[in-house]
Amino acid sequence: MWDCNLRLSVIASVIILPTSILYPLAPSPYLALGLMAFNGFVASIGAGPATAALQLITPNQMRGQINSLNLLTFNIFAAAGPTFVAVFTDFVFHKNADLKYSIMLVALAINPIATFISWLGLKPYGRSVKRAQEQFA
Repeated sequence: MWDCNLRLSVIASVIILPTSILYPLAPSPYLALGLMAFNGFVASIGAGPATAALQLITPNQMRGQINSLNLLTFNIFAAAGPTFVAVFTDFVFHKNADLKYSIMLVALAINPIATFISWLGLKPYGRSVKRAQEQFA
């Protein structure tokens, strides 16, 4: 299977979707913490292979620049998450007490979109890995 690195990231995204939605709504702080810990663990399983996936298809001369661009993009989108939560809390729910619903709504909106975009890239990524291995072998 040529796309296993990206496929593992997609699987991790699918697994964390329910816990991303449920942990803000958990009735106890211990359950919320447990769901968040599980969420973080599974999300970190997909992070390493995602970086490796990018390195496999990038020519040696460009790996530093592509990795820097990847980190820049990741940090921009990672910074947007809390901003979206704040916008939903202030302009949709209008109460700080509804922060949990904002967190849930942002996870419900962003995670499926990111998972779908990654899933769309599986076949092209597999072809790129195969081409890179044939070219560099």
